[in-house]
Amino acid sequence: MPTVGQFAPDGGFTTRTGTVRPVASLRGQPTLLWFVVTSCPSVQASMPVMTQRMAAFRTAKWKVVVVEAYQNWGCRPDPCEFGKTVAGANYTDPD
Repeated sequence: MPTVGQFAPDGGFTTRTGTVRPVASLRGQPTLLWFVVTSCPSVQASMPVMTQRMAAFRTAKWKVVVVEAYQNWGCRPDPCEFGKTVAGANYTDPD
């Protein structure tokens, strides 16, 4: 398990548009990979806390990447809707 200041393990994820992004492409910038199942009640319950923390992440210049298991696509809320709800005006490219 990596700790703050260490590189994340190798791996990758597929963006919404099908682009494969290696985790290494995020190195050099503080990043939170938030693994979620957007339809999960505990994840939905955490949304107010994450919404409150988004301002601090933005101030600290952290990138927050929401990662959802591929087999959960089609669940509600959609990951882009989820991101917009949590990040509000700070939501950017769904890819």
